[in-house]
Amino acid sequence: MLPNLYLSALVFLLIGNDSNIDSEQVYFGQKFILGQNQQVSITDSTATGEAITLSWESMTDSRCPTDVKCITAGEAVLILQLQNKDLQTILTKVYQPGTSPAITYITNSPIQLGKAKYNLRLLSVSPYPNTKNTFRMPQAELILEKI
Repeated sequence: MLPNLYLSALVFLLIGNDSNIDSEQVYFGQKFILGQNQQVSITDSTATGEAITLSWESMTDSRCPTDVKCITAGEAVLILQLQNKDLQTILTKVYQPGTSPAITYITNSPIQLGKAKYNLRLLSVSPYPNTKNTFRMPQAELILEKI
């Protein structure tokens, strides 16, 4: 009987628990951290009720580790999904080159979602690659601005 209880608890933790997807509340123009398998709801600080849900879809990271000499610097590329209250969605890419983690990158052009336009700025992607690092879940520091 006890092994069945352990098995039930394990199944709940792996399947029945939605805690793998965190959600937090932030406002347009405010910095926030978004990690793998996370989403954030971004709203207007006024009473308009406008809201966007931003979700992490995928990431590739070819940045050169800090303790290695590379021919190219590489880059971190995030694919994020934006969704408005009308359930209109769009996927967008943001980049960070491996040469300077301090450079801020804005998506190629304003993001059009419904009638609204937005700028998405990628401030940083961490952890920065290093051959001595143990695995840590990646996360990005971002700002979504309504324009």
